[in-house]
Amino acid sequence: MDPAGRLATLLRAADELAHRNELQAALQRYGSVLAAVPAHPHALLGAAFVLYSSENLTLASKYLRRALAAAPAVAGAWTLMASLRRKWAETAGAAIAAWRAVALDPGSVPRLAALGEALIGAYEADPKAAGGFALYEKALAFLDRANALDPNAVNQVLMAGYHVAIGDLDGALSYYDAYCRKSGLLDDRGGPEAYRLVPRATAQAIGHTAALDVYVKMRTLGWRPPHEMKLVAAQGYVANRHYVDYWRPYVTIVDDPAEIALLEASRQPSDCAIGGLVVRGKTGLLSKMAAAAHAQWEREGRPPLLQVSEEDRKRGRSVLRAWGMGDEDWFVGLHVRESGFHESGGRADPHIHRNASIASFDAAIDNILARGGWIIRLGDPSMTPIRPRDRVIDYALGSKKSEWMDVFLCGSCRFFLGGASGLQLVPYTFGVPCAVANASPMGQRPVASADIFVPKLYWSKRETRQLTFAESTAPPLGHTSQVGVFEARGIELIENTPEDIAALVEEMLDRLEGTLAYTEEDERLQAQFRTETGPHSAWGTNSRIGRSFLRRHANLLKVHT
Repeated sequence: MDPAGRLATLLRAADELAHRNELQAALQRYGSVLAAVPAHPHALLGAAFVLYSSENLTLASKYLRRALAAAPAVAGAWTLMASLRRKWAETAGAAIAAWRAVALDPGSVPRLAALGEALIGAYEADPKAAGGFALYEKALAFLDRANALDPNAVNQVLMAGYHVAIGDLDGALSYYDAYCRKSGLLDDRGGPEAYRLVPRATAQAIGHTAALDVYVKMRTLGWRPPHEMKLVAAQGYVANRHYVDYWRPYVTIVDDPAEIALLEASRQPSDCAIGGLVVRGKTGLLSKMAAAAHAQWEREGRPPLLQVSEEDRKRGRSVLRAWGMGDEDWFVGLHVRESGFHESGGRADPHIHRNASIASFDAAIDNILARGGWIIRLGDPSMTPIRPRDRVIDYALGSKKSEWMDVFLCGSCRFFLGGASGLQLVPYTFGVPCAVANASPMGQRPVASADIFVPKLYWSKRETRQLTFAESTAPPLGHTSQVGVFEARGIELIENTPEDIAALVEEMLDRLEGTLAYTEEDERLQAQFRTETGPHSAWGTNSRIGRSFLRRHANLLKVHT
């Protein structure tokens, strides 16, 4: 065999071995080719791909650069470069490489999908750069186009999440339904050995972990099959392991590395996600199903799923006594979202519309103190210090902070005063009522009848007016988690005033003390608010909008006289 034929045979063998994932053998054959022809583009790219698949990224990058130097017009090399850049969190470089791959091979659906993912990554890393939210919209357009050409080219669960993020609930449900149908997840049948895999992301944020509440309640109510539920809780991927452990009576927590490897090797698809789930053989939005399940749970008089353990109660009360609190004293848990925690990894915070100023809660705090209560502020050490005063504990910045104490405080406070953050979902799982200020977006609201909320208002800079409650609740504005959606439409979110928050707290305290009395006009306005916003609310209408807030802004109802 002549030298050229021998090299061709070696390359075919190397490619076949790489395809079968026999990476070491493939690398040896690519190496044999390169020993004969050091600048052979095919062998260099093949070796780079094998090294990338082996997680040897540094060496993969060296071979890839040599491949591009030898043949800069190979689309596959630029696609691999985009993947490498994303691994290294070089999001702008990944997007540029993906663009070059598509320019060289515009008919390739996988390269189109890769470009969309790279642009999403670039936007999430810096929402203000490279065209702002238009970049996100362009990325979705590429991904939607790739899905239309070949549904197998995109991750449909991720696509559902992307559409939820921009407030496109119908688009999200369409993707999730397609995924469930393709994966055979609409069939609820299965023997006693059948199980359901809970999304891994459920453990990665404490607010996501609280979603276990709805999964368990739906199974208990008979809305979902009685299968075992499994949650992967790998080391380094759990936001609050102590809170995850509270769910062990209901969910199998898989934290052994060997068991995790076996479970992930099975590639068992999940019929529930952060945005959607399967109920009674049909797909639905998680939020809407959650609101309906919570409503039935309350109608049947069922207790909360979680209770603070005796061990946590004893050591928690010990810490409270060390702070000066008596055994009969009560406290309110307080959390006001800021961006510090979310920007700690060097990424921008795309959810800054959910932030608020801790100073705007001063009057509400004073009301709680005047009623004899204490305030314990939760959060992380990056937060703005709270104004010092007696019976106010800035736990977020203190030395006692721990995972178990976070859970104890959420589950033991008289009520929780919070904002639009995941933490405000945790108290409900213990049956603790929530007063939510600065709720945003407006279509998202607490799900318990014991909860009260006041939303941020929407000001249209283009029309120089406040949007009505119905306009503010309708998609996409009522459901988006991306601040770029508001900016692209010229919408400014208006924080609640200190008076709004103080009135919210007064209403909650009066309700808890049994002295609250709503007038006929209050109930009429509340009913009208539910009528006008209910069809658009993804989180149901179980909770109430604050009485004083609704009185003051009754003009934002379509019918208010």
